[in-house]
Amino acid sequence: MPYQQQLPCPHCHSVILFDAKLFVSGMRFCCSNPDCHTSISISPSNLEKAKHLVEDFESKKQKILQHSHSH
Repeated sequence: MPYQQQLPCPHCHSVILFDAKLFVSGMRFCCSNPDCHTSISISPSNLEKAKHLVEDFESKKQKILQHSHSH
């Protein structure tokens, strides 16, 4: 699984690796510390908003990349 982002675990401060696209699809990601058992996910009530934010970000990123390659 290609993890692209990471966050510090709010409990033990180890690394939580995650993929933003899978994160906004509702997937849960666990702390890399096997003794911690902390996981993160987006609440169901916020999934749609988060998905739109990621899509908007990706769209703007592509426009910037296309613009920078054309100059």
